[in-house]
Amino acid sequence: MALLEMNIYMQNVLHKIEINPDDTQCKLEELTDKDINKTGTKRDHEGKRIYERTLSGIKAIQSKTQYGLLHAKSKEQSSEQKIVEKTRLGVLEIEMDTQFCIQDIEEKAQDSEYKVVAMTKRCVDEIEKDTQLCVNDIEGITREGELKLELKALELKSDLHEMVEKCEKKIDKQIQDGVENVYKATMDRVDEDYERDSKSK
Repeated sequence: MALLEMNIYMQNVLHKIEINPDDTQCKLEELTDKDINKTGTKRDHEGKRIYERTLSGIKAIQSKTQYGLLHAKSKEQSSEQKIVEKTRLGVLEIEMDTQFCIQDIEEKAQDSEYKVVAMTKRCVDEIEKDTQLCVNDIEGITREGELKLELKALELKSDLHEMVEKCEKKIDKQIQDGVENVYKATMDRVDEDYERDSKSK
């Protein structure tokens, strides 16, 4: 903003000086001639000196004004170049930061994906382990139940065998007792018949 104001000011100064340089020079010559006519030779030299110094001052002002304009324009261009350069650097920094953020996001996403996969695998392993433990428990309980059933069956079989043996012994005893009773009754009957026959003779 300051460069723009300086540029406008310099343009106005130069414009005022260069509006009509010929007219300015003519007026200076007229004033100098009047001074010469009025005062004579002494004033003639002084008028020429004033005239020359005035022209020299005008040229110096024009030169400095032109230099100021060029310098202001150069500074303005330099500022524009700096702004462009800084803008370009800013854009590059933003692009680099954006790229870095993208890479960071991609790395974090990939890391999160690896973590999710690892956690999923760990969960699956734990589920498989728990399932296997449950299967083992079920198999153990089933096997234990089968063993208990087998043991109970053996116990029942043993009890049944004992009962059969007892029944067989009881039946054998009853048969033996029956045979002995029949034998005794038969012998008693024979004895009675013998005694009766003996008495009848």
